[in-house]
Amino acid sequence: MQDLFEIGAVLGAFFGPTGLGPSHDQLTQAFAKTGLSGGDPRLTATTTVSKMKRVREVFDYASEQNPAAGLHLAERLVALMRAKGCFLKAGDQYAGAEAIAAAQRAFERVGFVLTAEGDLHATVIEQLTGKQLTKALHGYVRRINVAGADAELKLGSSKDLVEAVARHVLTERGGGYSPGQNFPSTLAGAFQLLGMSVPTPNAAANANPAKAIEEGLFALALSVNRFRNAQGTGHGRPAPASVANREADMAARTSAAIAKAMLDRL
Repeated sequence: MQDLFEIGAVLGAFFGPTGLGPSHDQLTQAFAKTGLSGGDPRLTATTTVSKMKRVREVFDYASEQNPAAGLHLAERLVALMRAKGCFLKAGDQYAGAEAIAAAQRAFERVGFVLTAEGDLHATVIEQLTGKQLTKALHGYVRRINVAGADAELKLGSSKDLVEAVARHVLTERGGGYSPGQNFPSTLAGAFQLLGMSVPTPNAAANANPAKAIEEGLFALALSVNRFRNAQGTGHGRPAPASVANREADMAARTSAAIAKAMLDRL
């Protein structure tokens, strides 16, 4: 995943040529805690490996082997850097305004806000409008593709992402939406405003391949919604959910594709 390459590069820069920031031992523990020790060049090196190189290569490894773990590692490293004083202007461990700004841009692309003081949190899309919200939703699309192992949460977030994008479209193109409107109606309204085709019940497949794909995306979104209602977060159930992580992955990536298709037309 290209975003992890960038995050690895910008976080590696925090250590600089003189080895600022968290210690080698702290890096070793962070790699182990996130299951990414296999990418640590220090394991096979015959000479000294810098902290910068270790961080960058482990993120490269995560991008190929376990992107979700790479995102967890990023969060852990930012916490360690904050504790070490890498965000304190007056401290001897300060990474510098340029390094922090680069990290902020990289995290923004995957739906996170990194403050100048080193606080990292998910973008609050409810507080954004217009182009800012469009940009933030693109970040959520990227982040959902590296979601963690919580299958129920991942499944719930999938439907929520598509609904958030649909409501954003209705606001930007139609002037607003009704909070009480159900998911199928909300999505249909957004599709129509974007010029995307919505399937007609019992109708033959659309002869236009592009339109047939749009109708397929709509049908997939409704399926994800039904799946979420049965197994995802947000709804009370008499028994624990039984969704497999691979099924939640499928729903998450399906939702990301639907959301991106809509945002690209906005």
